[in-house]
Amino acid sequence: MQSPWSHGMKILDRSDRADVEDARRIFREDLESALSKAIKALEKDDCRALFHGANPSEVLTNIVQGKKYGDIKAKMLKPEGAAQTGRKWWNPLEVRIDISMREGSGYWLNLDEEGRGFLLLHELGHVFHRLFDGSDLKDNDTGDSAEAEENRKINDKLLSDNCIGRQL
Repeated sequence: MQSPWSHGMKILDRSDRADVEDARRIFREDLESALSKAIKALEKDDCRALFHGANPSEVLTNIVQGKKYGDIKAKMLKPEGAAQTGRKWWNPLEVRIDISMREGSGYWLNLDEEGRGFLLLHELGHVFHRLFDGSDLKDNDTGDSAEAEENRKINDKLLSDNCIGRQL
């Protein structure tokens, strides 16, 4: 069966809508377990110290719950991005984290709970660059440039060494 996230922009019939609703429910369940993994990692002083200007556990929890600071959504993003974080244009005091529902290595659907927690912490670094006093994680890590590639390696190492002992 084809992933319900691969429907793209086509009009869905009633049977497809049920698939999409099931996928959304499953995403929310996976998101809650990933949040638990990320919050556990943020209990470590070295992990928490990567984020500056606010309590990272509180910020991430509020975003996952769609409350203060923004929200998180499942989307079909371009192939080069597992996730993206940006300010909401209609409310610059909030962010939107979009998680790609593509299939393949490094994407949400192919990550275990630990990998998803790692991805949430990575995106939290971007949140802190946009809303607070920054993060030790590098912000410019998108694209094919040498700088972006180096920043991805730095971010992976920081999170792996200080938070969750793995890389995506």
